[in-house]
Amino acid sequence: MGYNYKNKTSNVKRMNRYMLAKTLSMFEWAGLPDTIPRRELERLLQTHGHAFITEVDGELYAFAGGLGGVPDV
Repeated sequence: MGYNYKNKTSNVKRMNRYMLAKTLSMFEWAGLPDTIPRRELERLLQTHGHAFITEVDGELYAFAGGLGGVPDV
């Protein structure tokens, strides 16, 4: 399938995937646990702008989460 300049949805998705693939190689991570793959952490940071890291059953995991909620001291 060739490039179709009229298919804007497909073109935007392709450009986004290409940009994420390029920026994935910009940063190096050291000391990450096996439960947080480098690619998954970068994907969360690139697509959400943040990642929530927490301990589950003694292992660290990265999650996407909302920044909202009821304020509670």
